[in-house]
Amino acid sequence: MDAYFADKANIFKYQDESGVLVTLPDVFDRAKKMTGVTLGQEVVLADESLLPEDLLLSMPGKHNRLNAALAYEALKATSLTDEEIFHGLASFPGVPGRLEYLGERRDVKVYNDNNATTPQATIEGIKAVGNEDDKNLILIVGGSDKDIELSELAKTIALYAKHVVLYSGTGTEKLKSLLPESVETEEFEKIDECVAAAFAVGLPGDVLLFSPAFASFGKHYKNEYDRNDQFVACVNAADT
Repeated sequence: MDAYFADKANIFKYQDESGVLVTLPDVFDRAKKMTGVTLGQEVVLADESLLPEDLLLSMPGKHNRLNAALAYEALKATSLTDEEIFHGLASFPGVPGRLEYLGERRDVKVYNDNNATTPQATIEGIKAVGNEDDKNLILIVGGSDKDIELSELAKTIALYAKHVVLYSGTGTEKLKSLLPESVETEEFEKIDECVAAAFAVGLPGDVLLFSPAFASFGKHYKNEYDRNDQFVACVNAADT
């Protein structure tokens, strides 16, 4: 994390004093502890309370409201009005591969979270679209290991998912060993097989979430964007 943060610090460490750094309290605390970094620019700290409670976002999840709060402060720094900013946030559909809502297929709501390539990202995606009480989530997860702790991901899956379709990979093997026996799983080597299996168990009102939690390295994809395109194509083909 220290190495990762040092890379990301290049975003703000060379800002002029006339600039504005919009960030979160914990990020700011970490930035202040970096050696050789002087934060002379204006610093604005954001949190969800900045957004009106009745502001509806098309992107689900608590983390996306936090992202929207950061965007709000950044846009405010460019002299846009609250009215302009909130209209933009409410009408923003999101970006491909980040909890992207693909609509309903066979009465199942489908979300494409292809860009979730870490366990933490998948946990947030599960909590954003899943329901712990109804347990109507069908999850497609798996891929190449990044050597990141998986126990919290396994616990979250067990709480929210009614069925898990595993995409084979080195990371998948580690995750399998942590999932309790109560979690219903099946495993495939190709994304089209995973999608077909997910729809086979889907019932009206269920949610299908594709959130890999791992890297896309392997013989079936050129990169994560190719994985994204293959998943979307498989979902669209489910209508035919």
